[in-house]
Amino acid sequence: HTTDQKDLTGRQILELAGKSPDKYLLILKGKTKDTIGPDDSIDLSEPGVEVFRTIARECKEGLEELPPRREFDLPVEDTAFLDSTCLRWETIKDNNVMRVIIYDYPIPEGYNVANADIYIRLSDQYPDNELDMIYVSPALSLKGGQTINNLANDKFDGKDWHRWSRHRVKKAQTWEPALDGIQSPVVLVNDWFAVEARKCT
Repeated sequence: HTTDQKDLTGRQILELAGKSPDKYLLILKGKTKDTIGPDDSIDLSEPGVEVFRTIARECKEGLEELPPRREFDLPVEDTAFLDSTCLRWETIKDNNVMRVIIYDYPIPEGYNVANADIYIRLSDQYPDNELDMIYVSPALSLKGGQTINNLANDKFDGKDWHRWSRHRVKKAQTWEPALDGIQSPVVLVNDWFAVEARKCT
């Protein structure tokens, strides 16, 4: 941009570039980290005062995280347990299928990732009906290349998941609605992950 004026304000320099001070900051390139205010006067006859830079004022405070989805209610005990994990969790109802997602769940050593999202599928008879199986994203694999058996692909909430098909042996321990809840399959999940990880040792 060219000008016949010896002195220009920051606002005028921005206007030459087709920009406004409410959306852009102005600095003198390579000279100082201080910004040039809209009403600051700049002497263009000074040596080296010829290259300016604009920076968009698009910064914001922190990350904007949407509030967690709560599309159905859980028993008080389940809510208390999930809150106690200090992990983000959501309840999602999709085509009358209820799911509880726990995000960034810690995965033990021996896997390809240190954290993953998991979800548990609830029937409309929960808590009378037991919870089994777990769904994991991204897919877990063992660093040693050993096979993890009984996995199946599943799509949900715009992501690919792996279903871990694991079931209680009925005669060993039955589901008790008064005692069991979300915590029960989560405890079992930790054991499932640990059992598979031991294949690497």
